[in-house]
Amino acid sequence: LPEGHELRDGLEEPVQLPAYQYTQPRDYVATSRPTRLVPLTFEIDKYGKPSGVVPIDESDENARYFSKAKRALRKLTFRPAIIDGKMVDSELVDHKVRINVSKQENT
Repeated sequence: LPEGHELRDGLEEPVQLPAYQYTQPRDYVATSRPTRLVPLTFEIDKYGKPSGVVPIDESDENARYFSKAKRALRKLTFRPAIIDGKMVDSELVDHKVRINVSKQENT
């Protein structure tokens, strides 16, 4: 906006965002397909997209599901951290990603 524009004054102060519906907890929806929760550690960029996924140790029981969980993680968007009214990258975050597994994989 050009200098002296009437809307420019309102941009100096941070605006409190409303609590949108997507921030509310949701009920778990049961599925007929077997699923598994795979814990991942990653960063969230200032746009809410996950990046920098930390690999799982090969001795971990979830190591065989790492690539599938990583693909599922790419589809998710998170609410980024806001500091002084600006969106910023976050530190490492732990999150469990639910993936579908076949019955052979689950055993």
